[in-house]
Amino acid sequence: MARSNNTSNGTQNPNDTQNPNDTFNFTEKLRTFASMKSPMNSEAMMQQHRKNIEALTAANTMAAEVMKSISQLQTSFIKQAFDEMATYMRECTQNLKPADLGKKAEPLRKHTDRMAEHGKSIANMLKDSTHKIHDVFHDHFHNSVESMKNAAPKSRKKH
Repeated sequence: MARSNNTSNGTQNPNDTQNPNDTFNFTEKLRTFASMKSPMNSEAMMQQHRKNIEALTAANTMAAEVMKSISQLQTSFIKQAFDEMATYMRECTQNLKPADLGKKAEPLRKHTDRMAEHGKSIANMLKDSTHKIHDVFHDHFHNSVESMKNAAPKSRKKH
């Protein structure tokens, strides 16, 4: 009597490792694959992964610090701008004479110019920090590629 691969309820027996009707023996292929050695050094790969996480953490920290300093600058600048504008409006509304309109417009122009300069300085801060973060990633990527090249086994030349 031939041995059956099915259990009493008609399902496949999970303990059977080979079905004689299968042309592709999955279990055997899995064992062969598991016994193969990786061409990459797994310790080197894990070390590189740690370095990737450290680079991401450093970049995120830099970005957070930049955003914190910019928000502090913006907060103090806006507070100062509103205080100056309130003072200016008070001065303009007291004893306003048509002859004084030209004189009253000059402080407003200076204030507007100062706000534009502040906007430029914020944009420059963002640009500089973006370049610094880019440099961190660029250097890390370059070092990562080099270390993976060094960790990879040397290929044999074909004759």
